[in-house]
Amino acid sequence: MTKKSFVMPLKFAIVMLFVGFMGFAPVNRDETVVLIDREEAAMAALWEPLAEAAGGLVVEEQTLNVRLAAELKRRGLTLSPEAVEVERRLLAEAVRDLQAGPVNPENGSFLNERDPAEWDADRVARAVNRFCQERGFGPVRLRGLLWRSAALRLLTRDSITPVDENELRRQHKVRFGPRARVLLITGATSAEVGTARREVFDRAYAMVGDVFVQRGEGGGGGGGGQGGGGKPKPTVTMLRIAFAEVAMRRSTDASAPVGGIVEPFSLEDSAYPLSLREAVRKANDGELTDVFALGQGGAGIVLVIAKDEPIKDAPSFDAVKVKLEREDRRRRERIAMDELAGRLLAIEGVSVMDRSLAWSVEALRSGRTPGVR
Repeated sequence: MTKKSFVMPLKFAIVMLFVGFMGFAPVNRDETVVLIDREEAAMAALWEPLAEAAGGLVVEEQTLNVRLAAELKRRGLTLSPEAVEVERRLLAEAVRDLQAGPVNPENGSFLNERDPAEWDADRVARAVNRFCQERGFGPVRLRGLLWRSAALRLLTRDSITPVDENELRRQHKVRFGPRARVLLITGATSAEVGTARREVFDRAYAMVGDVFVQRGEGGGGGGGGQGGGGKPKPTVTMLRIAFAEVAMRRSTDASAPVGGIVEPFSLEDSAYPLSLREAVRKANDGELTDVFALGQGGAGIVLVIAKDEPIKDAPSFDAVKVKLEREDRRRRERIAMDELAGRLLAIEGVSVMDRSLAWSVEALRSGRTPGVR
């Protein structure tokens, strides 16, 4: 393949992406493609910045186009127009669900005014258009995206194993089972978190003392416990106030500005550290856990507000089994498709002769964002 035959189609694809009109015809380098205050700008003036801005991504897409077509041919598979249309429908469903989502993420309920099932075709179309515009998918790139998705799905279909019902039940518990509500403090070391834990108790017991003074009950002795004239233990409210104050000063978690409040979560959810979930399991409601280890040497403590808080109107497993099966298969299909795409892109054999394209390809490979916004 010559330099001209390899590079020019990519140039035309980027031009069509840049202009964004359906049916816009390829142009040569000397042809005017933009008028700016009546001043003509030819393709030659736009090519290099266009290539730097989006060329690496387009080269990757073209690479996948070529290698997926070769893999389909090698396996004797034919991609039907219907398969591509299925991808268009799946994209619309994914965008609809992403744009809608639950009104209240704390209870996981999808039965509300934003239920995606209630969206009409026009609303879905507008959401898809907005999704594509935000990601630079014009008519040309969108057709390519759908074709690649259909090809990847066809090539990986035999690797998808049947859904395991036990896993589906676990997913049901994660999404619709009881939630733990906690306050969290994290730190770089166990010693730091241990200090924070002592500060929580010191501040909470100070509140107990303040209450005694206000009531005129101060005077003798200190010490914990409620007998022998000693002060009673702090209430859960006192612990929450003290914990929030310490969290705002000491916690390294993103929840620090709001006093350690984290989104309610299921103790079955593997997205959360096992050490955190085990610490909550061992504690009672209203208790402060011991220090537990987190990844990379970090540590944490939580104040358990409630560890088995039910979701209101949570659907039964049977009511959502079909939905969970479909979502689980789509998830595993996407993983398999991403893995195959990654393997195909990792194969050597792509030589980029154009300087601007080469810069963009290298920037993309090295994790940098091409261009300056």
